[in-house]
Amino acid sequence: MPKGNAPFSLRIPQELLERLKAVARKNKRSTNRELEQMIEEYLARYEEDEKPH
Repeated sequence: MPKGNAPFSLRIPQELLERLKAVARKNKRSTNRELEQMIEEYLARYEEDEKPH
């Protein structure tokens, strides 16, 4: 995977953004980093579930 961060614009409902910000504050992360962490965790679970058995 290439290093660095690619810019990505995301449109989400205001309520969802506020919830995300609250979680980020609780975890002492930026909103962007919190979302990145959530995506990383989700993809790890998804990839594990999709492995052939």
